[in-house]
Amino acid sequence: MNVEKFLEGAIFYEEDTQTIWLVQKSDKTEIPIADVRGWSFFSNELLDFGEAVKTQDALGNFIADAIKEKLLRDKKTINHEQHD
Repeated sequence: MNVEKFLEGAIFYEEDTQTIWLVQKSDKTEIPIADVRGWSFFSNELLDFGEAVKTQDALGNFIADAIKEKLLRDKKTINHEQHD
């Protein structure tokens, strides 16, 4: 199975677990696909707990959105090539 096929479904970041999840389109199975790391860096560098939490969550959401955008872009490219 290729990555694009595997990642068909909803992708989201969960702040409580710092995890990026996939809810598979086929059977709604929830699969953790990535953990966002860097807490020690954020908490040591930013020195403010609230800012460290916001930064880590912003990073998790950014990565989840980037995955979704790439999948959508690739799907559009494939559909466009098939119609040419």
